[in-house]
Amino acid sequence: MSESVITYSVLEKSDLEYFHELLGDKGLSTEIEVLKKYGSDETEDISSPPPVVLLPANTKQVSAILRHCNERKIAVSPR
Repeated sequence: MSESVITYSVLEKSDLEYFHELLGDKGLSTEIEVLKKYGSDETEDISSPPPVVLLPANTKQVSAILRHCNERKIAVSPR
């Protein structure tokens, strides 16, 4: 049985522009302090900040984000 390898895309400027258009100014952050907060939890001293934090306000926005990420093969870490 062979294992399948998933290759993810790198987040591009066009992706950030899409998310900004979808979510507005308050719906995403690239500020380092916010990224650090979302890049770790209370269980370990490991930190892996994401390139962007998205804060959708409703299920329609969540659906649009996941559709876009699936089409572009962008990894998603829900929290």
